[in-house]
Amino acid sequence: MMRIHDRYILRLLLTVMLLCMASLAVVFFLVDLFEKIDNFIDHQASVRDVLRFYVYLFPEIIRLTLPVVVLLSTIFTLGILGRNNEVIAFIASGVSMLRLAFPILVMAGLMVAASAWLSEYVVPRTNAKKLRVRRVDIEKREAQDARVRRGFVYHGEGDIHYYASTFNTRTRALREVTVFRYNDGHIVWSLNAEKGVWSRDRWEFRNGFYRAFAPDSAKIREAVVEQFHVRHMPELRETPEDLARIEPEPDAMNYVQLKAHIEDLRASGANVNDYLVDLHTKVSYPLTNLIMAVLGIGLSASKRKTGVLAGVGITLAIAFAYLALAEISEALGKNESISPMLAAWLGPLVFGVASIGLFARVNR
Repeated sequence: MMRIHDRYILRLLLTVMLLCMASLAVVFFLVDLFEKIDNFIDHQASVRDVLRFYVYLFPEIIRLTLPVVVLLSTIFTLGILGRNNEVIAFIASGVSMLRLAFPILVMAGLMVAASAWLSEYVVPRTNAKKLRVRRVDIEKREAQDARVRRGFVYHGEGDIHYYASTFNTRTRALREVTVFRYNDGHIVWSLNAEKGVWSRDRWEFRNGFYRAFAPDSAKIREAVVEQFHVRHMPELRETPEDLARIEPEPDAMNYVQLKAHIEDLRASGANVNDYLVDLHTKVSYPLTNLIMAVLGIGLSASKRKTGVLAGVGITLAIAFAYLALAEISEALGKNESISPMLAAWLGPLVFGVASIGLFARVNR
């Protein structure tokens, strides 16, 4: 049951949180705008398209900055209470510091749920729209789902790769196409043709060359070259529908979609290490909100009166340290130096231990 002091702290926390969220969103927007303004000018993007781009980016900004908002609002709220001697008054009336922090922990738990909800249901959709606005409206490139796709590339099952100058999804035809199979860093066979069409449930290639290379163990990997006018390739399992399917960006997929995508890539023999890091991060990142709240309570309790500048400085230092550790661990994970799970959880683990250590010192 919420007590009077709980409601008072909660109102103060919400006010500070909204101010911090608005401030960080503006800073993020300005930094990103200055970073991309050359690209917008080079492509003569309209103000309307730029605004649409940032409208769709806004949920991602909120999700990314939420842990910093939680930390900043926690330090500021407890700092305001301490500066007004309200913490001393509450403790003198029998309210422990831990009980005083209860509304903050409740709010942090809600922010974990909000971050997970944004990550799963909102951000993937808005990111997909943001990417389309940037590609089609700003950079004036053809849409990824265009009927005729130029510079077509596809990684198929069994480490088979497709390249074509154009792929017509309606007529299901490839022009100036190259198909080859890779195995242990070497090409097993390759096919070059003027055209590839889907005929009688199999790929049919016209006017080209087929090359079969000697085994990898051979000292000289000579190729047997066969010229053809028509060649059928029933061993190619990908249908035109498979080739027409758009491979989404990890940022435009939720947890379920990304996991299914990883399974499809794994079945085709592709390296899924980068995607696994992104998958585990979708779980670990929302929990950072709770870790930052606990860390903020521990820092504020160790020094009751925290000024505005000191609070901003502490928050920026912690945020920078966390982001640096997250970037390093992500790079190590994607380079396969550490496991994808450890890469995603290293930052929360380190800062979680630090927050628990500081929180244990809170005067109850």
